[in-house]
Amino acid sequence: MRMLLTLSISQICYIFIVIVIFGAGTLFLTETGIILSPQVISESVENITGKAVNGVLEAKDIPAYIEYAQLSNDGNYITGTIQDKELIEEVYKEGQVTHLQFMNGTKYECVNGLSEKWILGYKSGTSQFSNDFLRNVFPSADLTVVLSFFVTVVIGFFIILKWHRNQLRKELNKIISIRETILNDDEQISGVSSTLKEINDILIVLNEMEKAVKDSTKKQLKQAQLLEDGIQALTHDIQTPATVVSGNLELLEETEITGKQKEYLNDAQDGIKRISEYVEELKNLVKMEHLKTDYISLGEEYVNELISLANQIASLKNISIVVLQKDIADDLLIDGKAIQKAFQNIVSNAVDFSEEYTELKLQFQKHISEYRISVTDSGKGFSEESLKRATQKFYSENKARNGTHYGLGLAIVNKIMREHFGFLRLENLEENNKIIGARVTLVFPLDRKF
Repeated sequence: MRMLLTLSISQICYIFIVIVIFGAGTLFLTETGIILSPQVISESVENITGKAVNGVLEAKDIPAYIEYAQLSNDGNYITGTIQDKELIEEVYKEGQVTHLQFMNGTKYECVNGLSEKWILGYKSGTSQFSNDFLRNVFPSADLTVVLSFFVTVVIGFFIILKWHRNQLRKELNKIISIRETILNDDEQISGVSSTLKEINDILIVLNEMEKAVKDSTKKQLKQAQLLEDGIQALTHDIQTPATVVSGNLELLEETEITGKQKEYLNDAQDGIKRISEYVEELKNLVKMEHLKTDYISLGEEYVNELISLANQIASLKNISIVVLQKDIADDLLIDGKAIQKAFQNIVSNAVDFSEEYTELKLQFQKHISEYRISVTDSGKGFSEESLKRATQKFYSENKARNGTHYGLGLAIVNKIMREHFGFLRLENLEENNKIIGARVTLVFPLDRKF
Protein backbone atom coordinates (compact mmCIF):
# COMPACT_ATOMS: atom_id res chain seq x y z
CA MET A 1 0.00 0.00 0.00
CA ARG A 2 2.79 2.43 0.88
CA MET A 3 4.58 1.70 -2.38
CA LEU A 4 1.44 2.52 -4.38
CA LEU A 5 0.89 5.68 -2.33
CA THR A 6 4.47 6.81 -2.97
CA LEU A 7 4.06 6.15 -6.68
CA SER A 8 0.76 8.08 -6.82
CA ILE A 9 2.21 11.06 -4.93
CA SER A 10 5.23 11.10 -7.26
CA GLN A 11 2.97 11.18 -10.31
CA ILE A 12 0.74 13.92 -8.88
CA CYS A 13 3.75 16.06 -7.98
CA TYR A 14 5.21 15.50 -11.43
CA ILE A 15 1.96 16.58 -13.15
CA PHE A 16 1.82 19.70 -10.96
CA ILE A 17 5.42 20.61 -11.84
CA VAL A 18 4.79 20.05 -15.56
CA ILE A 19 1.65 22.23 -15.45
CA VAL A 20 3.56 25.03 -13.72
CA ILE A 21 6.46 24.82 -16.18
CA PHE A 22 4.24 24.71 -19.26
CA GLY A 23 2.01 27.49 -17.94
CA ALA A 24 4.96 29.76 -17.16
CA GLY A 25 6.63 28.84 -20.44
CA THR A 26 3.52 29.59 -22.50
CA LEU A 27 3.06 32.92 -20.72
CA PHE A 28 6.69 33.83 -21.37
CA LEU A 29 6.47 32.89 -25.06
CA THR A 30 3.27 34.93 -25.41
CA GLU A 31 4.70 38.00 -23.65
CA THR A 32 7.86 37.92 -25.78
CA GLY A 33 5.87 37.60 -29.01
CA ILE A 34 7.14 34.15 -29.92
CA ILE A 35 3.55 32.91 -29.65
CA LEU A 36 0.80 35.17 -30.99
CA SER A 37 -2.55 34.83 -29.28
CA PRO A 38 -5.85 35.21 -31.24
CA GLN A 39 -6.34 38.59 -29.53
CA VAL A 40 -2.99 39.90 -30.81
CA ILE A 41 -3.79 38.61 -34.30
CA SER A 42 -7.23 40.28 -34.24
CA GLU A 43 -5.72 43.60 -33.13
CA SER A 44 -3.17 43.38 -35.95
CA VAL A 45 -5.97 42.69 -38.49
CA GLU A 46 -7.94 45.71 -37.23
CA ASN A 47 -4.88 47.93 -37.62
CA ILE A 48 -4.28 46.69 -41.18
CA THR A 49 -7.97 47.08 -42.06
CA GLY A 50 -7.86 50.71 -40.88
CA LYS A 51 -4.89 51.45 -43.10
CA ALA A 52 -6.57 49.77 -46.06
CA VAL A 53 -9.75 51.81 -45.63
CA ASN A 54 -7.72 55.01 -45.45
CA GLY A 55 -5.77 54.02 -48.55
CA VAL A 56 -2.37 53.99 -46.84
CA LEU A 57 -1.83 50.20 -46.60
CA GLU A 58 1.23 48.77 -48.27
CA ALA A 59 2.24 45.08 -48.66
CA LYS A 60 5.22 45.53 -46.37
CA ASP A 61 2.86 46.57 -43.55
CA ILE A 62 1.23 43.11 -43.52
CA PRO A 63 2.98 40.59 -41.18
CA ALA A 64 3.83 37.11 -42.45
CA TYR A 65 1.22 35.40 -40.29
CA ILE A 66 -1.56 37.19 -42.23
CA GLU A 67 -2.24 36.13 -45.81
CA TYR A 68 -3.31 38.78 -48.30
CA ALA A 69 -4.21 39.50 -51.90
CA GLN A 70 -4.24 43.03 -53.42
CA LEU A 71 -6.97 43.61 -56.05
CA SER A 72 -8.02 46.50 -58.20
CA ASN A 73 -11.49 47.96 -57.69
CA ASP A 74 -12.79 45.88 -60.59
CA GLY A 75 -11.39 42.68 -59.03
CA ASN A 76 -8.19 42.15 -60.99
CA TYR A 77 -5.35 40.43 -59.07
CA ILE A 78 -2.34 42.69 -58.46
CA THR A 79 -0.14 40.87 -55.91
CA GLY A 80 -0.20 38.93 -52.64
CA THR A 81 0.50 35.66 -50.83
CA ILE A 82 -2.92 34.17 -51.61
CA GLN A 83 -2.66 32.40 -54.99
CA ASP A 84 -5.95 30.47 -55.04
CA LYS A 85 -8.10 32.25 -57.70
CA GLU A 86 -11.30 30.44 -56.74
CA LEU A 87 -10.84 31.45 -53.12
CA ILE A 88 -10.14 35.06 -54.13
CA GLU A 89 -13.29 35.19 -56.31
CA GLU A 90 -15.38 33.64 -53.51
CA VAL A 91 -14.19 36.16 -50.91
CA TYR A 92 -14.53 39.05 -53.42
CA LYS A 93 -18.19 38.16 -54.02
CA GLU A 94 -19.17 37.11 -50.47
CA GLY A 95 -17.13 39.69 -48.60
CA GLN A 96 -16.20 37.18 -45.87
CA VAL A 97 -15.44 33.42 -45.91
CA THR A 98 -14.32 31.07 -43.12
CA HIS A 99 -12.52 27.75 -43.76
CA LEU A 100 -12.97 25.65 -40.64
CA GLN A 101 -10.35 23.10 -39.48
CA PHE A 102 -9.71 21.52 -36.08
CA MET A 103 -8.08 24.27 -33.97
CA ASN A 104 -6.78 25.80 -37.21
CA GLY A 105 -9.64 27.66 -38.96
CA THR A 106 -8.78 30.50 -41.36
CA LYS A 107 -11.00 33.54 -41.79
CA TYR A 108 -10.86 35.54 -45.05
CA GLU A 109 -12.24 39.11 -45.36
CA CYS A 110 -12.47 41.55 -48.24
CA VAL A 111 -11.57 45.15 -47.25
CA ASN A 112 -12.50 48.04 -49.56
CA GLY A 113 -9.86 50.75 -49.85
CA LEU A 114 -9.98 54.09 -51.64
CA SER A 115 -8.54 52.84 -54.90
CA GLU A 116 -8.13 49.11 -54.34
CA LYS A 117 -9.44 46.09 -52.48
CA TRP A 118 -7.58 43.85 -50.01
CA ILE A 119 -8.35 40.24 -49.12
CA LEU A 120 -6.93 39.32 -45.71
CA GLY A 121 -6.64 35.75 -44.31
CA TYR A 122 -5.78 34.98 -40.70
CA LYS A 123 -6.21 32.35 -37.96
CA SER A 124 -9.01 33.56 -35.77
CA GLY A 125 -9.38 30.68 -33.31
CA THR A 126 -5.87 29.60 -32.39
CA SER A 127 -2.49 30.99 -31.41
CA GLN A 128 0.38 30.96 -33.88
CA PHE A 129 4.15 31.10 -33.80
CA SER A 130 5.61 34.36 -35.05
CA ASN A 131 8.60 32.49 -36.51
CA ASP A 132 7.98 31.48 -40.13
CA PHE A 133 9.63 28.05 -39.80
CA LEU A 134 7.76 27.13 -36.61
CA ARG A 135 4.49 28.38 -38.05
CA ASN A 136 4.91 26.26 -41.19
CA VAL A 137 5.81 23.13 -39.21
CA PHE A 138 3.30 23.70 -36.38
CA PRO A 139 0.34 25.71 -37.79
CA SER A 140 -1.39 25.75 -34.38
CA ALA A 141 0.69 26.83 -31.39
CA ASP A 142 -2.13 25.83 -29.01
CA LEU A 143 -2.26 22.27 -30.36
CA THR A 144 1.54 22.06 -30.26
CA VAL A 145 1.64 23.10 -26.60
CA VAL A 146 -1.14 20.65 -25.64
CA LEU A 147 0.49 17.72 -27.45
CA SER A 148 3.88 18.60 -25.97
CA PHE A 149 2.29 18.65 -22.52
CA PHE A 150 0.78 15.18 -22.89
CA VAL A 151 3.95 13.71 -24.41
CA THR A 152 5.97 15.14 -21.51
CA VAL A 153 3.51 13.70 -18.98
CA VAL A 154 3.57 10.23 -20.58
CA ILE A 155 7.37 10.16 -20.83
CA GLY A 156 7.64 11.36 -17.25
CA PHE A 157 5.24 8.65 -16.05
CA PHE A 158 7.36 5.99 -17.76
CA ILE A 159 10.51 7.38 -16.15
CA ILE A 160 8.85 7.47 -12.72
CA LEU A 161 7.55 3.92 -13.14
CA LYS A 162 10.97 2.69 -14.25
CA TRP A 163 12.65 4.41 -11.31
CA HIS A 164 10.19 2.91 -8.84
CA ARG A 165 10.60 -0.49 -10.50
CA ASN A 166 14.37 -0.30 -10.10
CA GLN A 167 13.98 0.77 -6.47
CA LEU A 168 11.58 -2.10 -5.86
CA ARG A 169 14.02 -4.50 -7.52
CA LYS A 170 16.81 -3.28 -5.22
CA GLU A 171 14.60 -3.87 -2.20
CA LEU A 172 13.59 -7.33 -3.44
CA ASN A 173 17.26 -8.16 -3.99
CA LYS A 174 17.68 -7.71 -0.24
CA ILE A 175 15.24 -10.59 0.23
CA ILE A 176 17.27 -12.69 -2.22
CA SER A 177 20.48 -11.78 -0.38
CA ILE A 178 19.03 -13.21 2.84
CA ARG A 179 18.28 -16.45 1.00
CA GLU A 180 21.89 -16.62 -0.19
CA THR A 181 23.28 -15.99 3.28
CA ILE A 182 21.05 -18.75 4.64
CA LEU A 183 22.37 -21.17 2.01
CA ASN A 184 25.99 -20.14 2.62
CA ASP A 185 28.05 -21.60 5.40
CA ASP A 186 28.89 -18.09 6.58
CA GLU A 187 27.69 -17.54 10.13
CA GLN A 188 27.24 -13.80 9.62
CA ILE A 189 23.67 -12.51 9.86
CA SER A 190 22.78 -10.11 7.02
CA GLY A 191 20.53 -7.81 9.10
CA VAL A 192 19.32 -5.85 6.06
CA SER A 193 16.40 -3.41 6.22
CA SER A 194 14.28 -1.45 3.75
CA THR A 195 12.73 1.99 3.57
CA LEU A 196 9.56 0.43 2.16
CA LYS A 197 7.34 -0.70 5.02
CA GLU A 198 5.95 -3.76 3.21
CA ILE A 199 9.41 -4.99 2.22
CA ASN A 200 10.85 -4.13 5.62
CA ASP A 201 8.15 -6.19 7.37
CA ILE A 202 9.12 -9.16 5.21
CA LEU A 203 12.82 -8.55 5.88
CA ILE A 204 12.22 -8.48 9.63
CA VAL A 205 10.56 -11.90 9.45
CA LEU A 206 13.27 -13.26 7.14
CA ASN A 207 16.03 -11.92 9.38
CA GLU A 208 14.46 -13.74 12.30
CA MET A 209 14.13 -16.89 10.20
CA GLU A 210 17.73 -16.53 9.02
CA LYS A 211 18.97 -16.27 12.59
CA ALA A 212 16.84 -19.24 13.64
CA VAL A 213 18.05 -21.35 10.70
CA LYS A 214 21.71 -20.53 11.35
CA ASP A 215 21.34 -21.15 15.07
CA SER A 216 19.65 -24.46 14.28
CA THR A 217 22.36 -25.35 11.75
CA LYS A 218 25.11 -24.56 14.24
CA LYS A 219 23.33 -26.66 16.85
CA GLN A 220 22.91 -29.57 14.43
CA LEU A 221 26.54 -29.37 13.33
CA LYS A 222 27.62 -29.35 16.95
CA GLN A 223 25.40 -32.32 17.72
CA ALA A 224 26.66 -34.14 14.63
CA GLN A 225 30.25 -33.51 15.68
CA LEU A 226 29.50 -34.74 19.19
CA LEU A 227 27.83 -37.84 17.73
CA GLU A 228 30.80 -38.47 15.45
CA ASP A 229 33.28 -38.03 18.28
CA GLY A 230 31.18 -40.27 20.49
CA ILE A 231 30.92 -43.03 17.89
CA GLN A 232 34.63 -42.84 17.14
CA ALA A 233 35.44 -43.07 20.83
CA LEU A 234 32.93 -45.90 21.26
CA THR A 235 34.29 -47.91 18.33
CA HIS A 236 37.82 -47.42 19.60
CA ASP A 237 36.86 -48.47 23.11
CA ILE A 238 35.08 -51.56 21.76
CA GLN A 239 37.77 -52.46 19.23
CA THR A 240 40.62 -52.38 21.74
CA PRO A 241 39.28 -55.01 24.20
CA ALA A 242 37.86 -57.02 21.28
CA THR A 243 41.36 -57.22 19.80
CA VAL A 244 42.75 -58.36 23.15
CA VAL A 245 40.03 -61.01 23.52
CA SER A 246 40.56 -62.18 19.94
CA GLY A 247 44.30 -62.58 20.56
CA ASN A 248 43.71 -64.55 23.74
CA LEU A 249 41.22 -66.79 21.96
CA GLU A 250 43.83 -67.54 19.32
CA LEU A 251 46.28 -68.49 22.08
CA LEU A 252 43.66 -70.75 23.67
CA GLU A 253 43.11 -72.41 20.32
CA GLU A 254 46.76 -73.54 20.34
CA THR A 255 46.33 -75.33 23.69
CA GLU A 256 44.86 -78.78 24.24
CA ILE A 257 41.11 -78.40 24.72
CA THR A 258 38.17 -80.81 24.72
CA GLY A 259 35.51 -80.98 22.02
CA LYS A 260 33.01 -79.05 24.12
CA GLN A 261 35.61 -76.40 24.91
CA LYS A 262 36.42 -76.19 21.19
CA GLU A 263 32.73 -75.47 20.49
CA TYR A 264 32.69 -72.72 23.14
CA LEU A 265 35.87 -71.27 21.68
CA ASN A 266 34.38 -71.14 18.18
CA ASP A 267 31.26 -69.42 19.52
CA ALA A 268 33.44 -66.83 21.26
CA GLN A 269 35.45 -66.22 18.09
CA ASP A 270 32.24 -65.80 16.08
CA GLY A 271 31.00 -63.30 18.65
CA ILE A 272 34.21 -61.28 18.45
CA LYS A 273 33.97 -61.35 14.65
CA ARG A 274 30.42 -59.97 14.79
CA ILE A 275 31.54 -57.23 17.18
CA SER A 276 34.30 -56.24 14.73
CA GLU A 277 31.80 -56.17 11.86
CA TYR A 278 29.46 -54.03 13.95
CA VAL A 279 32.28 -51.59 14.72
CA GLU A 280 33.13 -51.34 11.01
CA GLU A 281 29.50 -50.55 10.14
CA LEU A 282 29.47 -47.80 12.74
CA LYS A 283 32.67 -46.36 11.25
CA ASN A 284 31.18 -46.46 7.75
CA LEU A 285 28.07 -44.65 8.95
CA VAL A 286 30.23 -41.81 10.30
CA LYS A 287 32.49 -41.70 7.23
CA MET A 288 29.50 -41.20 4.94
CA GLU A 289 28.98 -37.70 6.36
CA HIS A 290 32.37 -36.58 5.06
CA LEU A 291 32.78 -38.43 1.77
CA LYS A 292 33.43 -36.19 -1.23
CA THR A 293 30.54 -36.44 -3.65
CA ASP A 294 31.50 -37.36 -7.22
CA TYR A 295 28.43 -37.53 -9.47
CA ILE A 296 28.48 -39.81 -12.51
CA SER A 297 25.93 -41.03 -15.07
CA LEU A 298 24.16 -44.31 -14.45
CA GLY A 299 25.34 -45.68 -17.78
CA GLU A 300 26.10 -49.16 -19.09
CA GLU A 301 29.63 -49.29 -17.66
CA TYR A 302 28.39 -48.49 -14.16
CA VAL A 303 25.54 -51.04 -14.39
CA ASN A 304 28.05 -53.71 -15.45
CA GLU A 305 30.20 -52.84 -12.41
CA LEU A 306 27.20 -53.37 -10.12
CA ILE A 307 26.44 -56.73 -11.75
CA SER A 308 30.08 -57.78 -11.36
CA LEU A 309 30.01 -56.76 -7.69
CA ALA A 310 26.85 -58.83 -7.15
CA ASN A 311 28.51 -61.87 -8.73
CA GLN A 312 31.52 -61.52 -6.42
CA ILE A 313 29.34 -61.38 -3.29
CA ALA A 314 26.98 -64.17 -4.41
CA SER A 315 29.82 -66.53 -5.33
CA LEU A 316 30.70 -66.86 -1.62
CA LYS A 317 27.57 -69.02 -1.19
CA ASN A 318 27.47 -70.45 -4.73
CA ILE A 319 24.46 -68.29 -5.56
CA SER A 320 23.77 -67.46 -9.21
CA ILE A 321 23.03 -63.93 -10.41
CA VAL A 322 20.26 -63.61 -12.99
CA VAL A 323 19.81 -60.23 -14.72
CA LEU A 324 16.17 -59.96 -15.81
CA GLN A 325 16.40 -56.44 -17.26
CA LYS A 326 19.31 -54.08 -17.89
CA ASP A 327 18.18 -50.55 -18.79
CA ILE A 328 20.59 -47.65 -18.51
CA ALA A 329 19.95 -44.00 -17.61
CA ASP A 330 22.68 -41.74 -18.97
CA ASP A 331 20.63 -38.70 -17.92
CA LEU A 332 20.56 -39.78 -14.24
CA LEU A 333 23.40 -38.38 -12.14
CA ILE A 334 24.31 -40.31 -9.00
CA ASP A 335 27.01 -40.45 -6.36
CA GLY A 336 28.74 -43.54 -7.75
CA LYS A 337 30.52 -44.61 -4.56
CA ALA A 338 27.47 -44.12 -2.36
CA ILE A 339 25.12 -46.06 -4.66
CA GLN A 340 27.70 -48.84 -4.95
CA LYS A 341 27.75 -49.01 -1.14
CA ALA A 342 23.94 -49.14 -1.03
CA PHE A 343 23.80 -51.84 -3.71
CA GLN A 344 26.49 -53.86 -1.92
CA ASN A 345 24.50 -53.71 1.31
CA ILE A 346 21.24 -54.98 -0.19
CA VAL A 347 23.01 -57.72 -2.19
CA SER A 348 24.95 -58.83 0.90
CA ASN A 349 21.72 -58.84 2.88
CA ALA A 350 19.98 -60.91 0.20
CA VAL A 351 22.88 -63.38 0.03
CA ASP A 352 22.90 -63.78 3.82
CA PHE A 353 19.23 -64.76 3.82
CA SER A 354 19.38 -67.06 0.79
CA GLU A 355 20.21 -70.76 0.68
CA GLU A 356 23.24 -72.02 -1.19
CA TYR A 357 22.84 -72.81 -4.90
CA THR A 358 19.81 -70.53 -5.27
CA GLU A 359 19.39 -67.44 -7.44
CA LEU A 360 19.44 -63.68 -6.95
CA LYS A 361 17.51 -61.75 -9.57
CA LEU A 362 18.60 -58.24 -10.59
CA GLN A 363 16.52 -55.71 -12.49
CA PHE A 364 17.65 -52.32 -13.82
CA GLN A 365 14.44 -50.65 -15.05
CA LYS A 366 13.96 -47.22 -16.58
CA HIS A 367 10.43 -45.82 -16.45
CA ILE A 368 8.99 -42.47 -17.52
CA SER A 369 9.57 -40.68 -14.23
CA GLU A 370 11.86 -43.00 -12.26
CA TYR A 371 14.69 -45.51 -12.44
CA ARG A 372 14.68 -48.70 -10.32
CA ILE A 373 17.38 -51.11 -9.22
CA SER A 374 15.84 -54.26 -7.70
CA VAL A 375 17.41 -57.23 -5.91
CA THR A 376 15.14 -60.26 -5.39
CA ASP A 377 16.06 -63.29 -3.25
CA SER A 378 14.29 -66.55 -2.45
CA GLY A 379 14.62 -66.33 1.32
CA LYS A 380 11.99 -66.18 4.05
CA GLY A 381 11.09 -62.54 3.41
CA PHE A 382 10.49 -59.69 5.82
CA SER A 383 8.17 -59.72 8.81
CA GLU A 384 5.44 -57.09 9.01
CA GLU A 385 7.45 -55.26 11.66
CA SER A 386 10.56 -55.30 9.49
CA LEU A 387 8.69 -53.84 6.51
CA LYS A 388 7.84 -50.86 8.72
CA ARG A 389 11.07 -50.45 10.69
CA ALA A 390 13.88 -52.08 8.71
CA THR A 391 15.35 -48.72 7.59
CA GLN A 392 15.65 -47.40 11.15
CA LYS A 393 19.10 -47.31 12.74
CA PHE A 394 19.93 -50.19 15.08
CA TYR A 395 16.75 -52.12 14.24
CA SER A 396 17.64 -55.82 14.10
CA GLU A 397 16.14 -58.18 11.53
CA ASN A 398 16.97 -61.30 13.52
CA LYS A 399 13.35 -62.29 14.09
CA ALA A 400 12.21 -61.48 10.59
CA ARG A 401 15.01 -63.04 8.58
CA ASN A 402 16.56 -65.40 11.10
CA GLY A 403 20.00 -63.84 10.66
CA THR A 404 22.63 -61.92 12.59
CA HIS A 405 22.38 -58.21 11.71
CA TYR A 406 22.65 -54.97 13.60
CA GLY A 407 20.14 -52.74 11.82
CA LEU A 408 22.68 -50.43 10.15
CA GLY A 409 22.83 -51.80 6.59
CA LEU A 410 19.39 -50.75 5.37
CA ALA A 411 19.56 -47.56 7.43
CA ILE A 412 22.67 -46.59 5.47
CA VAL A 413 20.95 -47.47 2.18
CA ASN A 414 17.90 -45.43 3.14
CA LYS A 415 20.08 -42.42 3.99
CA ILE A 416 21.88 -42.65 0.64
CA MET A 417 18.59 -42.79 -1.27
CA ARG A 418 17.18 -39.77 0.58
CA GLU A 419 20.29 -37.82 -0.40
CA HIS A 420 19.46 -38.72 -4.03
CA PHE A 421 15.83 -37.56 -3.50
CA GLY A 422 14.77 -41.18 -3.96
CA PHE A 423 13.55 -43.87 -1.59
CA LEU A 424 14.00 -47.49 -0.58
CA ARG A 425 11.17 -49.99 -1.18
CA LEU A 426 10.90 -53.30 0.72
CA GLU A 427 8.38 -55.99 -0.22
CA ASN A 428 7.71 -59.71 0.06
CA LEU A 429 6.97 -62.00 -2.88
CA GLU A 430 4.05 -64.35 -2.37
CA GLU A 431 2.69 -67.38 -4.17
CA ASN A 432 -0.46 -69.17 -3.00
CA ASN A 433 -0.44 -67.00 0.13
CA LYS A 434 3.08 -68.16 0.95
CA ILE A 435 6.17 -65.94 1.07
CA ILE A 436 8.72 -67.17 -1.49
CA GLY A 437 11.24 -64.36 -1.25
CA ALA A 438 11.92 -60.67 -0.70
CA ARG A 439 12.64 -57.76 -3.00
CA VAL A 440 14.54 -54.57 -2.17
CA THR A 441 14.32 -51.72 -4.71
CA LEU A 442 16.26 -48.48 -5.03
CA VAL A 443 13.98 -45.88 -6.67
CA PHE A 444 15.49 -42.74 -8.26
CA PRO A 445 13.41 -39.84 -9.65
CA LEU A 446 14.44 -38.90 -13.19
CA ASP A 447 13.35 -35.27 -12.96
CA ARG A 448 15.80 -34.16 -10.25
CA LYS A 449 19.07 -32.37 -11.09
CA PHE A 450 22.08 -32.22 -8.80
